[in-house]
Amino acid sequence: MKPSLNTIVVAVGFLTIPLGAGDKPATEASPRAAAQDTPASDREAVLLHTWPDAVPLGFNAQGRLLVFDGDRRVFEAHDLAATNTAVSGWNQAGGGGKVFGGALSADRQTLATVSEVGRKQSRIQLWNALTGQMTGPEFAPSDVAHVAFSPDGKLLAGVVALEGTVRVWEVATAKLRGSMSLPQPMQVTWIGLQFSPNGRFLAARNSYALQIWDVTERRVTGSGDLNFYVAISPDWKLAQGFALNARAQQPPRVRLLDLTDPNRPAPATALPSDAVGEEEVCVFGPGGRLLTLNRRSRQFKLWDTANSRLIREAPIAAGHAIRQALSPDARVMATIEFEPGKGSPLRGDLRLWDVATGKSLAPARPLPGMFWDWQFAPDSRHLVVAFAQGDDRIGAQVWRLPAGETPPTATRAKAAGGSRDAD
Repeated sequence: MKPSLNTIVVAVGFLTIPLGAGDKPATEASPRAAAQDTPASDREAVLLHTWPDAVPLGFNAQGRLLVFDGDRRVFEAHDLAATNTAVSGWNQAGGGGKVFGGALSADRQTLATVSEVGRKQSRIQLWNALTGQMTGPEFAPSDVAHVAFSPDGKLLAGVVALEGTVRVWEVATAKLRGSMSLPQPMQVTWIGLQFSPNGRFLAARNSYALQIWDVTERRVTGSGDLNFYVAISPDWKLAQGFALNARAQQPPRVRLLDLTDPNRPAPATALPSDAVGEEEVCVFGPGGRLLTLNRRSRQFKLWDTANSRLIREAPIAAGHAIRQALSPDARVMATIEFEPGKGSPLRGDLRLWDVATGKSLAPARPLPGMFWDWQFAPDSRHLVVAFAQGDDRIGAQVWRLPAGETPPTATRAKAAGGSRDAD
C-alpha cells in the first residue's frame, strides 16, 4: 500500500523508465510543453517548468527527463536540451495502477516499477529499459513501497513503508530469497533502499536516517548500540552517522565514520577530527567529494576525502537549511531553507549556489508544495525537484543550471589540517 503523503517527510525515489514500445504511443499533446522563465544570464540558474501533476522519474540513458502522468496513465520523455516541446512517450502497459516508486538496475537494462493495485497491495513490474517492453516475472507483494536492485542485477529488494520489513527476491524467478524485520518496530516511515557496491549490505532509509542490513546474515549491522546514518558516500567508504544507545541519557554524537566494514564502523581518519561536528550537515559526492554545511555559521566546505584536502571554503547567506544536495560535478549546491517560526519547515524555499564562489545562482524561490525529493541530471545541467500537494498529488520543478568547469582540486591546501583555498 502506498504511504500517505501526509505521513512522509521525503519519499519518492527517482527512477528511470525506458523509451520504447509500451502498449502504444501516447499521441495526446502534453500539457507540460511550455517553459516558465526566460534565461537572464548564462551564469544564472533558470526555472524552466513547474508541473503540478507529474511524478518525476529521472533521466534515462538518452538524457531525457521522464515523468509519469497519473491522471492520463502516460509516461513522458522530455528532451530538455533541445526544445521546450520535445516531448515523446508511451501509454502505461499491462493495466497497472498509478506508479509511485521504482528502481533501475546498475547496467540500466532492467527497470522495476512499483504501483498500487489495491488496499495494502502493490505490484512490481519489470521492463526492458531500452525497448519499453515488459519482461520477466511480475511480483505482487503486500505493502512494498520502494525497491532497489543489487549491483549484479540478480536480486531485487523491497521495503514495507510503515514497518521497515525488507524482502529480497530473485529477479529471474520472483522467488523470495529472504525477509528481514526489525527486532523492535520504529514509528517512522521507510522511504528508500540502497545496496552497497559489493551487494552484501543494504541501507534502508526512513524519515530521519539510514539503517544498514547485512543481507547475508539477515540482521541489522553492528552490535549493542543501534547504528544509524545520516548520509553514506557512493563508494560506501565513509558515512556521517551516530550510535543510539537506548540506555544512554545524553544525545548521540554525530561524526564522520569509516564504513569499510559496516558491521564494525569506526571513527574516520580521512579528514581532521573537527571537520564533521554536531553542527555540520554532510553531502557526499562522486570521487571522494564531501560537502559540509555548518548550520550555525552558514559556512560550507568542500573536501577531497581521498587526499584529505580542503578544496573550497566560503560563507553563504542562507536561511536555516534543512536539506542539501551536491551536483555530480560538484559545481552546484542546492538547499531547502525555511525561517524558524514561519510556516512548516517542509515547505521551504529552494536556493542554488555556486560552490566556487559561495554566491547564489538565483533568488530563493518558495516551493509550490511540501518538499518531496530531488535529483541532478548526470551531466549536472538540470535539477528536478519533486513536491507534494494535497493527499495524493506530486508535482515537479525543472531547473536549468549554468554550464561551467568542475572546481579544481586544491593544490595549495594542506593535508589533514586543511586550509582556506587561496584565490
